[in-house]
Amino acid sequence: MIRVQRLSGARPQEVVQMRAADIDRTKDVWEYRPPRFKTEHHNEDDVPDRDRLIFIGPVCQLILAPYLAGNPASYLFAPTTAESLRNASRRLARKSPMTPSQAARTAKGRRISPLKPHYSVASYRQAINRACAKASIPKWSPNQLRHLRLTEIRKCFGLEASRVCGGHREIGVTQMYAEQDHDLARDVMAKIG
Repeated sequence: MIRVQRLSGARPQEVVQMRAADIDRTKDVWEYRPPRFKTEHHNEDDVPDRDRLIFIGPVCQLILAPYLAGNPASYLFAPTTAESLRNASRRLARKSPMTPSQAARTAKGRRISPLKPHYSVASYRQAINRACAKASIPKWSPNQLRHLRLTEIRKCFGLEASRVCGGHREIGVTQMYAEQDHDLARDVMAKIG
């Protein structure tokens, strides 16, 4: 999920609600239209140019490919899938064999709260924080990936490209969002003294 967000410049909300049914895969560069997005409340009736459209290039397509199998209406990043994979790896790592009575038991489900069909932005952020703590690295948030990606796009392709990829209507928003290119300023000053 993290690599997907970094490559596409999508907001965390757009990543956690991604479904195969919302991705047009008929062209070389895929087009993802999230069902909900941050600025949708600005839309007027039947104004298609205000829809959020996220383009997915070849590198991100390779990352997403394993998640696209199955029901197109299901969320690509589902807690139920992650939980079943985690349980399967725990079963494989068992040191003692499972007893027949354990194998015969029926699953009772989660005793805590039932899993949601997709992660929330808060649970996505919490998973990152837990992974950072486990790896003993400084905490960071999913939105920092978007910020970094838009800064990289601005540096390589210019401010307008960063604005379009970020889904901003106003260039001023992009200027505040994507960091300035300090390397460019450093190069200019090195040349002109």
